[in-house]
Amino acid sequence: MSTAREDIEAHLATLGIDASIDLALDATITPETLARSKEHGASSVAASVGPLPRIALSGAAPHDARDGIAVGSADLEILGVLGEGGMGRVHLARQRSLGRDVAIKMLKDEVSDATAMEMLRVEATIMGRLEHPNVVPVHAVGLDGAGRLLLVMKRIDGAPWRDLMRDPEHPRWQALAPRREDRLDAHLSVLVQVANALELAHQRGVIHRDVKPENVLLGSHGEVYLADWGVALRTDDATGQDLVGTPAYMAPEMVEGVRSRMDARTDVFLLGATLHEILTGAPPHRGATVQATLLAAFHAEPRIYDASVPSELAAIARRAMASNPSDRHPSALAFRRAIDEVRTHRGSIAMTRSAHGLLADLDATFADPSAPRDEVDRKLTECRFALSSALREWPANAEAAHALERCLRLSIRHEIARENAEAARAIYRELVTKDAALDAEITALEAKVSARASELARLRSLDADRDLSVGLGARVVMLGTMVSIGIGMSLFVAAQGGGAGDFGPWDVVRFGGLVFGALCLVALVFAKRLLANAIGRGITAILLLSTGGLFVHRVVAAAYGVPPAATLTMDLVVLGVSAGAAGTMLPRTAWAAAPAAIGILIAFALPDRVPMVFSMTTLAMMAVLIVTGALELRARGLIGARRPQ
Repeated sequence: MSTAREDIEAHLATLGIDASIDLALDATITPETLARSKEHGASSVAASVGPLPRIALSGAAPHDARDGIAVGSADLEILGVLGEGGMGRVHLARQRSLGRDVAIKMLKDEVSDATAMEMLRVEATIMGRLEHPNVVPVHAVGLDGAGRLLLVMKRIDGAPWRDLMRDPEHPRWQALAPRREDRLDAHLSVLVQVANALELAHQRGVIHRDVKPENVLLGSHGEVYLADWGVALRTDDATGQDLVGTPAYMAPEMVEGVRSRMDARTDVFLLGATLHEILTGAPPHRGATVQATLLAAFHAEPRIYDASVPSELAAIARRAMASNPSDRHPSALAFRRAIDEVRTHRGSIAMTRSAHGLLADLDATFADPSAPRDEVDRKLTECRFALSSALREWPANAEAAHALERCLRLSIRHEIARENAEAARAIYRELVTKDAALDAEITALEAKVSARASELARLRSLDADRDLSVGLGARVVMLGTMVSIGIGMSLFVAAQGGGAGDFGPWDVVRFGGLVFGALCLVALVFAKRLLANAIGRGITAILLLSTGGLFVHRVVAAAYGVPPAATLTMDLVVLGVSAGAAGTMLPRTAWAAAPAAIGILIAFALPDRVPMVFSMTTLAMMAVLIVTGALELRARGLIGARRPQ
């Protein structure tokens, strides 16, 4: 099996290129560069580029001084060197006729073959035809007095974009983006302008083939210029093969070297490669050697970006750098529009990224059972708000939509854990993609909560039926009526002497009828409150049945001539039984049966004093009922406790 180096060397051999040539990974490969490894004869400029006008220069370019340079009378005076590359050198010159500085690009002395001269001529021709704000204007192209080819351009007071990428403290940042948080958008702004220049070039049938940060100049006033068109390809002359460009950025078809396979999408790949460097800080292709880097470019594996890279921009870079040109953006304009869309919605994107941070925190919180639930509530609320706001600003924000689904599912889980079925179901309705398993969990919780609610309602109904506070006032009136009548009867009995011979059978009936009638009247007036719950109905029934029973018993006894003493003694038995029955509802009131039992014993012992004993016993029973009733109410918190304000 061949190695990567052997593969690329074999491919280079098909292009007639010596694979042993030593190049920098981020340097531009040009025909002239590769020609150094082959036998080449020098050609004259005239033969290479055809007739060109003469341009008079004065002054001496460092390392380029030679005879024939006009002195004094020339319009262009060379002042110094602005910079230099592998083949050429850019001089600063003064154009006297217009009183301005210009830049003059010339080949180095050691670079004099026809290929290099033709490249400079092509570059001049292409740049001269591309009149665009993002292409350096060309003023003239011609030969100096020594016959050297030169290109006169606008002098750009700028810095290579690459320098700013690698130096966060570069002085030019003060003009572009003083705040570090704005620098990604500044980079995207530069990239958009480069794409604009390429779109015009593509419309004019020109492919740049060497788009990279080093070939973009940033002016002191925010100008952006795409430079170095020396390896550009005219689509009307796209025949043959050549390997040109920068290995670290190349598209696969550039490594193949077949010109006919290159088109505007080749430059789109280079735009994507530049975006990749913006996002990651490095070019997309890496290798220990040029050959290994070219092989990586040839395969162009899909890129995987970490979470620190905005997913929308990562998707654009990934598409632009697709190995198959048909999978890329169809044009530089389409690429630019994709970037513009992301920039337009950067607020939405920022909120989405903020929500991602909250989701990461929530994942950790859910994994920690001891985490405070109120913290989960806060983060879920913030996350949903951020994502909803992001989608309101940009409805097509797929990442926000996906994150919102994830947030909603976490919210549902949270509500299920809290057994809040209603909230869980409401959130579930917001899900775009339904989840049968989650739906089943909510349904099971709803059934559980419903059963619990039914049981709670039943218990509350039972509790309400035993609530002594319901109708309490009416029962106090009823008891007060009994006490008042009892006291009155006791006083009357005492006034009459309290003996059994002082009262006849029907006197006892009248006393019983008075009590029963009075209680019936009170029950009729306060019926709604007395009968509002079970315990109220029970107490009212006991009072009415006991007093009604006493009245009926006395009527029957009087009819049969039973002595009042025997009748009243039996009445005490009935009252004792009634007190015991009341104790089944209010346990403490069962103590009222004790005075009844004592009264019965005294009545048997003192049959002649039964009326007085009956009166005293009933008063004692009422006193016990009042005390035990108050204790019962206090125990239930109905009296003697401060109620919430």
